[in-house]
Amino acid sequence: MCDFMSFYVSYDARKVWPGDLRHHYVMENMHHLSFLLRSLRPPIPCEWTRNDDGESLECRPPEQAAHDAAWYRDRILSRWPRREQLLMWCLNHMPEGSYRLDLRGCTELTALPAALSVADLDLSCCRSLTSLPNGLSVDILNLWACSALTSLPADLSVEELYMWGCTALTGLPDGLDVDALDLTDCTALTALPDDLIVREWLNVSGCTSLRALPAGLTVDTLDLRGCTALTALPHNVTVRDSLDLSDTSVTELPDDINCGDIYGL
Repeated sequence: MCDFMSFYVSYDARKVWPGDLRHHYVMENMHHLSFLLRSLRPPIPCEWTRNDDGESLECRPPEQAAHDAAWYRDRILSRWPRREQLLMWCLNHMPEGSYRLDLRGCTELTALPAALSVADLDLSCCRSLTSLPNGLSVDILNLWACSALTSLPADLSVEELYMWGCTALTGLPDGLDVDALDLTDCTALTALPDDLIVREWLNVSGCTSLRALPAGLTVDTLDLRGCTALTALPHNVTVRDSLDLSDTSVTELPDDINCGDIYGL
């Protein structure tokens, strides 16, 4: 994989504007700041590329610029000796109200700025990410394969949460209230919060250490496939559409369960 980061500097290299982040293999915009660049029209584009062979910083000053490309490269490197430092600077200077931030596969990312404001946040395969900022509020949060992440902020606000393969995750915050929750293959997870609210579907398939579900859980769809440590369901569970118990240790259902289709029992 090759990561591409663009940014812009003023003629005197004292002002910097964040540009776009892309994955070369799909050439996908990672955070959409085109509207910002159109309004500022910064003069000198720069690109910082990372691939398996190392990192490459390129500046393309126009003919009327006061200095050559090497001068601008030296100024940038003196301010940010490493690419991840520039990455954090760009994240700290994103405009409020940005809709989507896609940082898939940014393996150097260990944390996010506290003031980050975005609706759709994709951090999948950020394998060095160890924590999320307090007060994070997003509509969609994708944390697939964030294997170093052990917990979530207590005040996290999210509508859809995807955490497939977060193998170090040991628990969820109390009071978590979501529309959809995917915890597939979160193998260190042993229990869910007693007050967890999931309005639509809950997937905990492959959570081999999960031993219990909260009493009174109400969902549309509940996928428990491969939860080998789960031996029973709690009372007052409601599953409006479908319940999958394949490859679990559950052999019978409580009398007060309210369920639609049942598979794997």
